[in-house]
Amino acid sequence: MARLADPAASRVVLVGGARYTHLRALPTVANNVDELAAIFTDPELWGLPAGNCTVVRDPQSPQDIDTALAAAAGSVRPDGLLLFYFAGHGLIDPLTGALHLAVTGTNRNMVHSTATPFEWVRRWFLNAPAGARVVILDCCYSGRATEGMGEPAAIADEVEIDRTCVLVAAPANRTALAPPGERFTAFTGVLIDVMRAGLPGGPALLDMDTLYRRAEQTQHARNRPLPQLRARNGGERIPLVRNLAAVAGAGDEETEPPAPPPRIPLPRPGDVFTPTDELDYDEETGGPYGPVAVLAYDQRLGALGVRLGRPVQRPPGDVLGDRRLATALGPAEVRDGGPVSGVVLVVAELKRGARGIPGARRLSGSLVTLPLGTEPGLVAETVRRAWVFVGYLGWRPGQLEAELAQRALVPSPEPLTSWLDRQADRPLDRRSDHDR
Repeated sequence: MARLADPAASRVVLVGGARYTHLRALPTVANNVDELAAIFTDPELWGLPAGNCTVVRDPQSPQDIDTALAAAAGSVRPDGLLLFYFAGHGLIDPLTGALHLAVTGTNRNMVHSTATPFEWVRRWFLNAPAGARVVILDCCYSGRATEGMGEPAAIADEVEIDRTCVLVAAPANRTALAPPGERFTAFTGVLIDVMRAGLPGGPALLDMDTLYRRAEQTQHARNRPLPQLRARNGGERIPLVRNLAAVAGAGDEETEPPAPPPRIPLPRPGDVFTPTDELDYDEETGGPYGPVAVLAYDQRLGALGVRLGRPVQRPPGDVLGDRRLATALGPAEVRDGGPVSGVVLVVAELKRGARGIPGARRLSGSLVTLPLGTEPGLVAETVRRAWVFVGYLGWRPGQLEAELAQRALVPSPEPLTSWLDRQADRPLDRRSDHDR
């Protein structure tokens, strides 16, 4: 029968990044770590000694997180639990695709040197002698998909650690971490509510699977992004706290699984979606996100798309790095396609009766995505007009479908051509990484 880890043998590290020099502040994150520390040290729930619970508020450097992990991993015992929790900004290194955890001074243009690589967390967990290991991440991050619709790894797959249970909030890359007016961040708030109040009809001990299922069910009901769980060798059965609402003798009962999301039509290249309140905040620019267009979709691999409403004040030739191609495209408008930088995409409208372009992917009507290596002479013959996008959006497998099912994104009644014809919201001076 499952039992709680020995509190005296366990170590917990809670990291909360609420204040940043270059990133948006997340004030409710401070409440997250304080309340979780109170829960884990509560004798009625677990009784972790206060000295075994390290709270790192607003880490100033990557080494602050590394030092706390080193101490915890070095002192946890085989009969104990090693738990690491992080709430704050998560950033993807555009060159390596690796997840980094932001600290106070993190600069999104220097992620590799100003943020904590998640690989540091993985190293400490792999070497720790703990009998039970748990990682919980509650952070926004920039989604990614490789060029040409290679496999876009889900964030939970990126942070999977052998012999460790990993629970990830997995918000979309456009979702605000903390809903206005709420005391805690959306995902952690659910965990706190369940651990504090208990789960009527649930098991005597609230394990990772029970917490995950309740978080998934609650987030689905609130039209919020769904969490992900990765566990091996029974890691999902690791209990964290006692269930204060458990009925005597019902300790082994299972909670009801969440209702499946409603069936929706699969998205298609060329579809345009507009965000509702849940996705109406751009983590990168601090403004409304606006409409997005799907440029590529595969049910197994995920989706790739671009924002439609943000112009960039740069000549197409500078962005493309090919003056001949820019001349062949004509007066193309440059727009900011999304937070995943270092990639340029071209949407082109073909002339009536024009022959096909090798490698072009059809979107809708006469619109296609144009390979950047297309011969300029062929472009001049076949392309009527074009739009150049700097950066893109990536959806992991099932993520776009979930956002549609939750109505975080809704289909636009207007076709892609109408959105492309519109004047975009406001100009930006966006430069790709190699131009900085």
